[in-house]
Amino acid sequence: GLSSCFHRSEGFMRGYPRVRGFYEVLSSCFHRSESPEGLEVYLHALQLLTTIHHGIQTLAVAGGTGQALWTFLCEVVCEDLCQPDDPPFVLQEQKGLLVHALAVLSVLYACQNQEAEHSEADTLLPLVGSMLRVLQYHREVSSGHGQKEKKEEEEEEKVDEQLQALIQTTVEFLSDIITHLTKDAVCELVTRGYLTEKTCLSAVGSLLPQFSPAVQHLVFMLSEADPQLADTVRKEFPVSLSPS
Repeated sequence: GLSSCFHRSEGFMRGYPRVRGFYEVLSSCFHRSESPEGLEVYLHALQLLTTIHHGIQTLAVAGGTGQALWTFLCEVVCEDLCQPDDPPFVLQEQKGLLVHALAVLSVLYACQNQEAEHSEADTLLPLVGSMLRVLQYHREVSSGHGQKEKKEEEEEEKVDEQLQALIQTTVEFLSDIITHLTKDAVCELVTRGYLTEKTCLSAVGSLLPQFSPAVQHLVFMLSEADPQLADTVRKEFPVSLSPS
């Protein structure tokens, strides 16, 4: 399959179309809204690309394809896959696209210069808002709100597995970003309505206990940006206010 081809050899990788070509095809595929399956295939291909050293090197070139891809995928996630007025069960409909897109974005975030490339409020903060929304929707769906009718048992198990992969990817990526958030960025998240009591409690509940340093940093920033929200979090979860 596609996965085995990517991992067969670095030589094959060098003969594969350039990432720029992937990006161009991805863009045209996405704008044909009648072909979400095509978008998922290319997102999966890009995710496989990030598992290969040569692929990561190509994406990590400062100001190159990686940055264009970052901007494009942020738009896909924030403007089309997970919007504020979507019902919680949108996760079931978009989970395949979301998990691949967020996996690629997490690699781009880790391998490029975060300060120069990804700190712009017009991409990073809306992305954080979308990931917070994913965790909120998951909490609501898990509580029995917004679920569609049950499907066959075998299909349900498959859905749960993919949804779990999405949540794990979201939590890991969000923890990386939160660790680097400044007080001003947290203030902006609150001001824009991305970081609310509902989204914050859902995120903290998902991050703990595995990513407690990220939660500690977030609560410390909140204690200065929004003391009331910080107190609300500390009432629900045992989080220290000590700086990380």
